Parts: sequence; structure tokens; C-alpha cells
Amino acid sequence: MKVGNPGDSVKIFYNPRDGREFYCPNEDKNVKYGWWILAGLIVLAIAVVRGVLYFYSRRYALR
Repeated sequence: MKVGNPGDSVKIFYNPRDGREFYCPNEDKNVKYGWWILAGLIVLAIAVVRGVLYFYSRRYALR
């Protein structure tokens, strides 16, 4: 998901002991939404599998 536009200003926090390590709080927004999307996809997959198994078992149970 997009959290900004090219050229937007952002705050970046650097590790004072190691300038190669940095942290940008805006990047964490995608991580938060990513977990919700993953959880939703898992729930959807479980529902589809249960639905298929339900109709499959009913089809062959009626014979």
C-alpha cells in the first residue's frame, strides 16, 4: 500500500553508533496492514476449503 508520494518529506532516525542503521516510521504502516491482509486471506482460504469439503461430502453422501 502506498504511504506517500515521491518527493514527500519523511523523518528518518539513525543509530548514533552505526550510521548505516536507520528507521523510518512511515514504512511500518505497510507492515501493520500486511498482517491484516494475510489474516484475511487465511480466513478466506479456510472458508473456501470448508465449503468445498461440505458440498463434496453432501454430494457423495446422498448416493
